[in-house]
Amino acid sequence: TAQRVILVHGSPGSWTNFYEALADDRLLKDHYLIAIDRYGYGLTEGKHGEPDLSIHAAYIHEFCKPSNGGRKPILVGHSLGGPIVIKSAIDYSDDLTGVISVAGSFDSKLEPNEWFRGLFKVLPLNLFF
Repeated sequence: TAQRVILVHGSPGSWTNFYEALADDRLLKDHYLIAIDRYGYGLTEGKHGEPDLSIHAAYIHEFCKPSNGGRKPILVGHSLGGPIVIKSAIDYSDDLTGVISVAGSFDSKLEPNEWFRGLFKVLPLNLFF
């Protein structure tokens, strides 16, 4: 019956960005935390660095199915995860309790494309970011 919270990382990143939150007893008291790898990150399939927020929102929607208690999840997005959870709320509002954007970026197409980001597309680095 705990409130489900789905944590969505930024770019580059992975579900491991939420280690501290996943171990925080204050959060775990009333919440069931799920940290996921975004579409194209970690071991997921898909285009790494996909700029289309709709594709990310559809991927995340698969994790938003009603739990046994019937509670709808809250999505929390950090950095580029922020606009992704907002897009999820626009497209799938009936399936969510709410969204939180933490230091959310404005638009993935406006994000800087630093030279080192290409390194995160290569094994084994893409397993960690």
